[in-house]
Amino acid sequence: MNLYDELHFSSRPSPERHPNRLASIGRLRGIQTADPESCRVLELGCSTGASLLALAHEFPHSSFFGIDASRSQVEAANSLAQRIGLRNVKFIYGDVVGHRFDSEPFDYIVCHGMYSWVSRDVRRAILEQVQKNLASNGVAYLSYNSWPGSTWRLVVAEMLRESDLPDSSVERRVERARRELAMSQERLVDAFRPYGLGLKSEIERCQERSDAFFLHELLNPEMKAFSLKEVVSEAQEFDLQYLGDAHPTRMGAQFLREDLCGTGVQSEQLRDFLAPATFRSTLFVKNGLTLSLELKQKALKALFLSSPLVPVDEKPDIFSEALVTFCGPTELTVDIRNPVLKGVLLYLRRVWPESVGFDEAVHAAQGLTGSKLSSDEAVFYDEFFELYRQNLVELFASPQRCVRVRDGLPGISPLVSVEIERQEWITTMRHECYHPTPLEREVLLLLGHVETEEELFRRFLELFQSKRYEARDEGQLVSDEDSLRTVVGDEFRRILHTLQEAALFVEESYSRTETASADKKEIGKKNIFTVLKGIFSRAK
Repeated sequence: MNLYDELHFSSRPSPERHPNRLASIGRLRGIQTADPESCRVLELGCSTGASLLALAHEFPHSSFFGIDASRSQVEAANSLAQRIGLRNVKFIYGDVVGHRFDSEPFDYIVCHGMYSWVSRDVRRAILEQVQKNLASNGVAYLSYNSWPGSTWRLVVAEMLRESDLPDSSVERRVERARRELAMSQERLVDAFRPYGLGLKSEIERCQERSDAFFLHELLNPEMKAFSLKEVVSEAQEFDLQYLGDAHPTRMGAQFLREDLCGTGVQSEQLRDFLAPATFRSTLFVKNGLTLSLELKQKALKALFLSSPLVPVDEKPDIFSEALVTFCGPTELTVDIRNPVLKGVLLYLRRVWPESVGFDEAVHAAQGLTGSKLSSDEAVFYDEFFELYRQNLVELFASPQRCVRVRDGLPGISPLVSVEIERQEWITTMRHECYHPTPLEREVLLLLGHVETEEELFRRFLELFQSKRYEARDEGQLVSDEDSLRTVVGDEFRRILHTLQEAALFVEESYSRTETASADKKEIGKKNIFTVLKGIFSRAK
């Protein structure tokens, strides 16, 4: 039996694999990549299909195909697609080696979590499939453990494999590995020198990982790490050239006009020695395409932007070139001088989590600041691309499907409606994994069973009236009805805002699939926050 059938190593979605991101990176390098709204996507090693299922819902006019050697995972993926009503995604049970895809080429090919965990023959088969099936202007994504950043992981894995019993049951192998790892931490005598510190940190990280990670990563005899140079060199044998990295923070060379340490792969390889990444997601295109050495400013005009940055000061100076500090979700700060860029960031924050076109953002910024982009374009683009490099501004080839709450009930995707009932995490419209709190989970569950804003709040309030949850005001338990409605109302609005910020709400047309029921009654036309305000006013 396939080990992945015995113990699933479920994949999860990530923004780096989204066709929107792959398309935008290609366009910035001068390639007219396929529109994510109407493209063909292939995933080699699709696991449980979590990524493709989310994409298939988001882009109903695109086609998605996944192949995996685990029969049970493929069956589970097809079953879920059928339950949700997705007709544009298909999961195939089969071996990547030698499989023939009899259809037309794919615009995007993704191979995530496979390259570093298979034999050399399979790695070459992966690249051969990309060579044969990638469209002429397509983009391929290949992820792998990166050397030298994965050095400590390799040490831990080699150590555990020394005492592994491959013929034993999966449960016994994992239990033995966990025990060995705990004992190794106790036996570590060099824990305060560089080598010991690095190994100790890796042991601690591994101890927190799942049983599937132990089996398929640490005990996998094929698990290896590769330098960027090695991967690019092997890909070149299959007529593939290096495009960049799916994560902008690992694409430093493309943002520098002069690079004393070389260009492209050479520069990125040097950066891996000085600031190593443990995991890389490298992008390839076909040989013969001419790539721009610098990111194309003209390409921005056809892209969409989003950013959660907020100014630190309540009244920032957006009219002059005085530095204004903006802060991101991880409390990372950045100083911006260009007035138009300050206005762009304010506008993007106002519409977050939605994305808007570049021209729309610039036009709004010029109206806010009274400045013109043409007055200092060089500074604008320098600062803008630095924000992009730090992943503080994101670029997309088509607008994202997440929305702010405007009219009526907020909608959630049918995939989230299923995920919320069966697992700890759910997929946002930004292709991220989100772990809802118990109360957030209650709201998401209710959204599929109510028809008005008033009913949604009433059902939420009942959770506290029935004592299922406690309502507290400054630590004190709230019991009287009026205070309860006020405190619970504040919590409800906070939850809605949090879910909105996480990009979990969608337009009504995207909250169901073609085969899902469309018999909902007409909902109200007022913004839900306005409706809630009216409810609380009447309560007083």
